[in-house]
Amino acid sequence: MDIKDFENKIINADCLDILKQLPDKCIDFILTDPPYILDMNGGKGKAFGDRKLIKDKHIDFIAHDFDHEKVFDEFLRISKQVNMVIFCSNAQISRTMAFFERGGGIR
Repeated sequence: MDIKDFENKIINADCLDILKQLPDKCIDFILTDPPYILDMNGGKGKAFGDRKLIKDKHIDFIAHDFDHEKVFDEFLRISKQVNMVIFCSNAQISRTMAFFERGGGIR
């Protein structure tokens, strides 16, 4: 597909499926806020814990991790140069940094 097919559109799809359709070296900048690893166990106080568990049922679909290697490899493939801002949870920082420190960001 041509990059023009994706411009100025909101796409409701699995990002990995869309990334695979993009041509090599077509993106100038990536700003992403991927799914976090969230604590789904509730709080320490019973009342607070119950409320948190009810709330978490509504976000369960985004409360789990994603395949860093596959997504970041695609980010690198479609990037003209490495120019990214990646938001993540504390539980994901080390794995995200490790990907780029071991040469994932050098192509």
